Amino acid sequence: MVGGDSRWCFTAKVKSVDGEVCSVETEGLTLTEVRLRAVVNSNKEKILITPKKDSCVLVYDMTMGLMRDFVVVSYSCFASFSLVIALIVYLNKVEKSLYQIFNEEKKRCYKETISYLCALIFLFSTLWKV
Repeated sequence: MVGGDSRWCFTAKVKSVDGEVCSVETEGLTLTEVRLRAVVNSNKEKILITPKKDSCVLVYDMTMGLMRDFVVVSYSCFASFSLVIALIVYLNKVEKSLYQIFNEEKKRCYKETISYLCALIFLFSTLWKV
């Protein structure tokens, strides 16, 4: 939330889920294309939590009252969880052997995995508080 302002957050009931978006209902109003992850880009790495149909979610209005762009920020329960980590090896590093490149990429991947796991621990700790 921006500056701790809760005016832009509200609870809603999940009506349907389609990929990385869902439809929710709040106070008789149905909102479509509600994002399940705030950052939508071409990067294939992601953490995606899919809420259960008819469960409650906390939705944040990213346009601060204009009601155009929403993201789910908390879940009462979820149907699935996915974590995608991309491993990219650049073979144009001619000065290094494939063994060296593999070891460097393995270390990078371990570091990224640890940071993802830390994010997951934080995420699950907030989910269990709901």
